[in-house]
Amino acid sequence: MSIATYAELVTALDGASGYLHRTDLTDKIPDFIRVAESRINRKLRVLLQETESTLTATIGSRLMSVPTLFGTPIALWLETYEPRDELIYRTPNDLPVTDTNGGSDFYTVDGDNIATENPADIAYSYTLRYWTKFDIASTSTNTVLTNYPDIYIYGTLVASTAWTQDMSQLQFWAQQRDEAMAEAMADTRKTKGKATLRTEFGGSRPNIIMGF
Repeated sequence: MSIATYAELVTALDGASGYLHRTDLTDKIPDFIRVAESRINRKLRVLLQETESTLTATIGSRLMSVPTLFGTPIALWLETYEPRDELIYRTPNDLPVTDTNGGSDFYTVDGDNIATENPADIAYSYTLRYWTKFDIASTSTNTVLTNYPDIYIYGTLVASTAWTQDMSQLQFWAQQRDEAMAEAMADTRKTKGKATLRTEFGGSRPNIIMGF
């Protein structure tokens, strides 16, 4: 059967003929998927997770709200002037914060906001490139389920063991999940070597968070 949507994933896991081989876990499967997805969001990095959003500064503020499903920043560019300029990432403790309105050279992630060191003096326009998080219950599908459904299947099976206490297949399921994640990231590295998504940004500074 096809496993391309959240509903199809639940169906594939549920019932005596499903991957869980249980008829009493229907109400718990969404929880198992959420637990599995939390690990996916922490551990998996595939090319199609990279996306961009436009942010606009508010005059007098250092903060700009992050996009929906924001995960980890890759880069932030000031687009107001040409050529665009990339800001340097700093940890929150190392951001040189001031109370003087003006342009900024640095940024960090502060809770649900991107923070610069200076409050904006004009409505600067930025492009934020970042790793998006997954929330398949709300989006119905995503690139991981479409291209690597075994990550969700085996990840959910592993997550189920905390509830069922059935450890008989835990090692096998965990191995299959980890191999599927490793293969997905290997595919990304091969694709990335041919793509220009990260090389088209001439003079790009290293990404401190992701180690690029």
